[in-house]
Amino acid sequence: MFRVFLKDGSSVATYGEFVRVGDQVVFSIPLGQENGLPRLQAASVPADEVDWPETDRYAASLRAERYFATRAQTDFDVLADAMQKLLQELAKTDDVRMKLAIAERIRNALAAWPAEHHGYRTEEVRRMLALADDVVSELQTTKGGEQFSLALVAIPESPPSVPLLPAPSLQESIEQALRLAARAPSAAERILLLEAGRRVLETDSGDLAGPWRDKTLRNIVRAMEVEQKTTRNYVQLRDSALARLGRLTERGDVRGIERLIEDVRRRDERLGQQRPDMTAALLSTLDRRLADVRRARDDRDRSAARRKALGQYVRALEKPLDESSAVMADLTEIRAGNLLPRSRSDDLTKRLARLNARLREIAVPPEAAATHAALTSAVTLASYAVALRGGAAGPNPVQSVRDASAGAAGALLLFDRVRSEAAALSARPDDRSVKP
Repeated sequence: MFRVFLKDGSSVATYGEFVRVGDQVVFSIPLGQENGLPRLQAASVPADEVDWPETDRYAASLRAERYFATRAQTDFDVLADAMQKLLQELAKTDDVRMKLAIAERIRNALAAWPAEHHGYRTEEVRRMLALADDVVSELQTTKGGEQFSLALVAIPESPPSVPLLPAPSLQESIEQALRLAARAPSAAERILLLEAGRRVLETDSGDLAGPWRDKTLRNIVRAMEVEQKTTRNYVQLRDSALARLGRLTERGDVRGIERLIEDVRRRDERLGQQRPDMTAALLSTLDRRLADVRRARDDRDRSAARRKALGQYVRALEKPLDESSAVMADLTEIRAGNLLPRSRSDDLTKRLARLNARLREIAVPPEAAATHAALTSAVTLASYAVALRGGAAGPNPVQSVRDASAGAAGALLLFDRVRSEAAALSARPDDRSVKP
């Protein structure tokens, strides 16, 4: 029966060793017997509430007492036999080096004994070690080396013995379980401890009959009713919050979810923050959903901004496309190899220059970059064709006709492509109905 001593001066009797898991100390407490075996219940306390020096001293004393009562004498007899055999070997050899090696083996075994065997019979071992040190020192001198004493490595003192406490009675075990329930870190553990205490009181009533049992049982029943009511309140909080969350998510209501999170925190405070694990899980769900809805809202906002920019671009493109329609007839003649009169050529050049300047002033969204580049190329090719065929035949008429025809043909194809793409951009589906 180990003990976990707490900083408030109390202690917990544990059946077997306790284990530290993260920031909790986990152990089993006894609650009577069942079929001749201890009835155990798991429990825990926060590690920072434990008086560790006192707990460790008690555990060391308990382990030592257990060892002294079971294996200690047997192990000591084994040590004595081993020492006897080594001494016999020491007496049989005349080789100084061999003697020294055997003496050092004896000395090392004796020096290690107390720490490895809970300080059992330390004084006897200390006296034997002193003799071994003398032998080693003498053999060192005989060998011709400098004399020294290995006793400078001190044997640790026997651990102080802490008075061991008796095992708790059944009543004390139940009271201990109830104290642990009151400070349990989770509701689940608290309910399990209360239920274990109630079960013992109901099944072992013969040993505990009397006013204390009746009063304790009533207290446990009331405490369990409070726990069950608290759990119902938190379940209701969780269910109502999740239902409300579903509706807010459907609407993509970011501010509504933020208010819901604030409401959950306020209701948790009004309930006394009795279920931190349930509240943490609920808030984690709300936070994740809030992040999802925010991302969906941001995506919608970006999409709306893109749609707006695209609409503005398509509207800004109406006049340039109208102007391109006005030059189509002249470009068709150039493609056919015809020479334009000087007046028509000059007018076409001015039209294309105005069109090019207008295109540079238009804000182009990313989705329309390729369309705009095609329109700009069409204007460039048209200007090139007009420059080659405007006014006069030039020094190389045949090549000029070919180059102008190719430029005009390319411009006409690009103008047609731009009109098709502009119509497609205008007809892009509206994704405002997409749900988060």
